[in-house]
This record gives sequence, structure tokens and C-alpha cells, in this order.
Amino acid sequence: MKTILIVEDEKDIRTSLQEIFLNENFNALTASDGTEGYQIALSQQPDLILSDIIMPGMSGFELLEKLQSEPNTAVIPVIFLTGMVEIENMRKGMDCGADDYLLKPFRIDDVLNSINARLKKTEIYNSVIDEFKNSLVQKTSHEMRTPLVGILGFAQLLSENFETISRKEHRQFIENINASGKRLYRRIEKFL
Repeated sequence: MKTILIVEDEKDIRTSLQEIFLNENFNALTASDGTEGYQIALSQQPDLILSDIIMPGMSGFELLEKLQSEPNTAVIPVIFLTGMVEIENMRKGMDCGADDYLLKPFRIDDVLNSINARLKKTEIYNSVIDEFKNSLVQKTSHEMRTPLVGILGFAQLLSENFETISRKEHRQFIENINASGKRLYRRIEKFL
């Protein structure tokens, strides 16, 4: 179940949205101003934030800026839901990093469509990131293991057969360990 944080100073709007979201199978958290919304966002890590702009204390713009300065909340989609119809305010909201800007009075279908679109986009993004991580782990583990197996194998041969192998074989084993070590070092550097 996805969690939506509603940051709205008008109690009637906040309560109505919470009820609608609960009926739409969302977990709905509420905050009456930006300061409370910020604290809830930090502690609860919602999947999406729906915020008014003009509120006592911390405005929606300030809330968004603070959220984007925190690594754990920077990628949470934020949708502004506001009565501020001036183009400059819309532009400021989008320039601050808002994902959408919906005007009051709003149609609930528009709000739900915007929320679902942002959540789907986040889901796709997370899927791509997970796929990349898995691919990176698989490639990296193989790339690191191959030279490490060479190092360990030749070291074990040297250790177990130290007295019985020739000086020439000693040198060859040491050169192979050195070459594998350099290969492993290059792969680690490339990875980093």
C-alpha cells in the first residue's frame, strides 16, 4: 500500500483528501503545516507528498526545498495543490522541483490521475535502478572473482608444494599471482 502525505492547513480539505485516499487504498498521513509535514516526511518516508503552498510557518516552497536537501526525501514526488493561479508561482513551483501543480478548486479525478502517474513513474524508476544494481553486482562479482581465484590458486600451489617445485616454477607462480593481482586492481579501479 502506497503512502501519501497530505500537507494542508485547511482542515476540511485535509480531512476530505485523507478519506478519499483511504477509499482508494492509499495509506494517508496528514500534516497541518510545512514544519509538521517535513517532520513526518523524514520519519515516515511517504511515497508521495501532496502539499499546499501558502501555510503558516513553513510554506510549500520551503518544504520542498528542505525535502530536496535531505538524501532520504529528495526523490519523493511532490505535487502542489494550491489556489495560487499566477504563472510566476506555477513556474516557481516547477523550478523548485515540484512534480505537478494542481489548482484549487480541484477535481478529485485530476488529483488521483496526477498521483497515479507520479507513483507509476517512481515505480519504473525504482525498477530500472534495481535492475542496474543487480546487473552491476553480477558483473562485478564475476569480474572480481576471476583474478582472485588465480591469486588464491597459485598461492595455494606455492604453499602446498614449496619444497618440491623448481625455482623456475616458483617464479612463474609469483608472476601469475602478480598478474592476477594487477588485473584485480584494475577492475576495482574501473568499478570505483
